Amino acid sequence: MYRGLVVVVAKLRIKNLVKQQSLLCEEMFAAVRRDHRFYSTLKTTIPQLIDTVDRICDQENCAPHDLPKPSRDVYAWLTFLADHNNLEHHEQTLKRLYRLTKSALRRSPKHGNTAITSLELVNCSALYRARILANGASLQLSEGFIAAEDDVLEAVIQSVFEKRTAARKQKVRQFSLTEAFNEILMDLDLVVQVAAESAKGDHYDLDILFTQLQQEYFTADFEKPRLMWSHICSTRKLGHYERSRDRVVLSPTLDRPEIPEYAVAFVLYHELLHKQHGAVWQNHKLMVHTPAFRRSEKLFRHYPEAIAVLNNLPAHQSL
Repeated sequence: MYRGLVVVVAKLRIKNLVKQQSLLCEEMFAAVRRDHRFYSTLKTTIPQLIDTVDRICDQENCAPHDLPKPSRDVYAWLTFLADHNNLEHHEQTLKRLYRLTKSALRRSPKHGNTAITSLELVNCSALYRARILANGASLQLSEGFIAAEDDVLEAVIQSVFEKRTAARKQKVRQFSLTEAFNEILMDLDLVVQVAAESAKGDHYDLDILFTQLQQEYFTADFEKPRLMWSHICSTRKLGHYERSRDRVVLSPTLDRPEIPEYAVAFVLYHELLHKQHGAVWQNHKLMVHTPAFRRSEKLFRHYPEAIAVLNNLPAHQSL
């Protein structure tokens, strides 16, 4: 079903990568429409696609961040869905979206006979996009909506097929400002920001910091994840734990002599706690900073001092 990926070496471009996303979305929608599951099939297919892209990048002595933005966005989306938890909730949300859209169309005097031809959850800059044509309607939402409850999805659907009222617009906007939504967007942002897997920065070595943290805060059998500095100075997030690849990525914003070592160590400690505590989905919300997580976080020896340093960085950052 999936077309082969072909390298175009002028500036690293992988032909058909964006097409893979379209084909996957078609397969997902077809399964949902038949009330079938796609999780069991795609949890194998998606990692295979990622491995193919990684192999092509290695052969061309490049990294995914060298790809054009549309391809980078697809790669980040694939990597996000390679986490089985994320793929499971993607499937559940697509099913809810289909059910709610069908119900809205049945109620619509204008679009009552309109067929649903496409529903997608992808890594895109817009909150949502819709097209209503004579042959059917298509709706595309940001992947962040897998954390939305039904009332938020209904506000989107009603804005498209009924009327975009101020109340519906505000409901969607409020959701777009939530931690749950932005946590997903930040995860997607950081996937492709790694230039090379190097724990040694210009000023701080993450391997050394990990050894110190493990001795003080973790058990001897706590497995060390892959540690690396990001390629891009993130303005949205200082660190990220990517569960599907068991790796921690820190922003080079921290790799500077004026940043105290304890502040860098705290950000690394924070990300290691994500590995230790895991993530919990409750009512379609991804709970990563649970009460237990926050209690562990405050055990850090220099917690108040580290928070003060991070809060005073020039650009607004988040963990």
